Parts: sequence; structure tokens; C-alpha cells
Amino acid sequence: MTCAVFALLLTFIATLGELLLNSFGLSLPLLGLVCFYLAVAYGFWTGAGVAVLGGASIDFLLGREHPMSIVLLLLVVALAMLWLHKLEAPSSPLLLSFPGAALPFILWVPWSLPEWEASRAWFVSFFECLAGGIVASACAAALMPLAVLALDYFGQKLGLPLFVDAKDRLAVK
Repeated sequence: MTCAVFALLLTFIATLGELLLNSFGLSLPLLGLVCFYLAVAYGFWTGAGVAVLGGASIDFLLGREHPMSIVLLLLVVALAMLWLHKLEAPSSPLLLSFPGAALPFILWVPWSLPEWEASRAWFVSFFECLAGGIVASACAAALMPLAVLALDYFGQKLGLPLFVDAKDRLAVK
């Protein structure tokens, strides 16, 4: 029960944070970070549930014409499962910079495609999106290890499963 409340609280905070940042014109994949963390720490179904709930709410609240955030966040959950099962998952917090850097490109490239298609000067739009993606990627790469450390700290205080122990729990199963 504590896991579900913790996951819902993180989803609410990440959705609210993403909405606030978008209102200022800043894009940071906070919901993607939370989905990645919860998928590794608590399992696929928790990550998928957060992806569906958070994706639907963010699309609804931002009034998006083509709601595809659910599908994109489920891709983030799939990346988390690949990271956990095939790669050196939580062996070092600094390795988490790589999936953190990939999140903006997974979550925002599909949103940019209609803009490139509709724009007469598509190359200008492409370079604007690329520059924004690189900045967001650098920010997310720096934020991912810090977010994992902070969320694991709170998870340890609450007695919840931790991100850093996910590979050990996988070996036991």
C-alpha cells in the first residue's frame, strides 16, 4: 500500500512539475524520470500504470491534439526493463546519465515531427528542436542520478524496495 501511495505521489509531483515548467516554456522529462525509476524499483506493472496515468493526465492538461504521451512513456518503461535486465543496471549512479540523456529524445522527437512537416523552413525548426533536445538531454542526464539518490533515500526511510537493489531482487527471482 505504501508503494502505491508513493508512486501516486511521485506521479502527481512530476506531472505538476512538468506542467509548471511547460507554462514557462521549459521542457524537462520529469514524468519520464519517475516512470523509469518506478519501473526499475517496483516492477513493470507499476511503471506501466504510472505511464498510463501520468501520460493521460499530461496530455489532457496540456490540451494536446494527438495524445501519444502514454505510448511514449511506455517506451520509457520498456527502456527501464531493458536497462534492468540486459545492462549494468544500478551498479553506478553515474551510469544513469545515459538513460537520462535518452529520455528527452524518446519523449519529444515524435512531438516535433508534425512541426517539421508543417513548417516551410523545416531545417530551422529541426535545429531549434535539436538545440532544445540537447539542452534538455544534458539537464536530464544530470538530474537522473540525483533523482535516483533522492528517491532511494525517501524509499529507504519508508521501508520500500530500492532502485539500487533491483538487480539483486531480480537475481533472487
